Amino acid sequence: MDVSNSGTFADLQRNGWIRSTTQLIGEQPLWYDRTYGNGNPDWAIDGTNGLVISAADNILASLPASQQDNVFAFSRAAFDYMRENVEYAQGNQFGPPRNGPTCLAQGIGDCDEQSNAWMSILRVKQVPTWYEFGALTDLEHQRWEPHAWSNILIPYSLDWCDEQGIEPETCYLEGSVDVVNNKWLLHTPTAFSEFIEPASPDGEASSEFYRIATIYANQYNLYEELETVDGPHNSGGTYKVSFL
Repeated sequence: MDVSNSGTFADLQRNGWIRSTTQLIGEQPLWYDRTYGNGNPDWAIDGTNGLVISAADNILASLPASQQDNVFAFSRAAFDYMRENVEYAQGNQFGPPRNGPTCLAQGIGDCDEQSNAWMSILRVKQVPTWYEFGALTDLEHQRWEPHAWSNILIPYSLDWCDEQGIEPETCYLEGSVDVVNNKWLLHTPTAFSEFIEPASPDGEASSEFYRIATIYANQYNLYEELETVDGPHNSGGTYKVSFL
């Protein structure tokens, strides 16, 4: 997929899976309350924040007029914006991860924090994005490290779907987007996927992943260890991800 065969924002309302995913996720600007309903909400993804809306407006305005209604063009431009304006830094050590607005305001964030920011920007235009949690190998492929990234749904254009003989309701792309590792619509074998977020009211499924049990009113958090049976085995070619 690229700009030439991407659908428009209006195509997000196409009947079938595209529309239902847009309604259940993309049209929900506030997502994943880290207070779990206790006290004032702390949304990880916030498409209503003024700073986020301003970033989305600036990104859209930076595109050629012919691309300002193009889902791929906007989503990729938001990805590039994050790469240019937010640096990798260790996550918040004194509370929950930075939400989208805080990550943008401070210009720093780790994997899930930058995902929060990127997805916040896309929620302004109701583009469906959701979490994927798992692990990523270190640079030496010697150990697994906890990791979080995003998924996105982008419809293909109706003209392209017709040319390919694909029913419009099933003519879309779902792909991985890992902002901090410069992976645009790319999932490498160095990433282990453990949880792909399903649609849930206000993003409750994410909190259920991290807080897996409640016994006698006490919450028990997720703790796990990952061990590779054998490897790594490197054979064949290489794939280079270019830096901006």
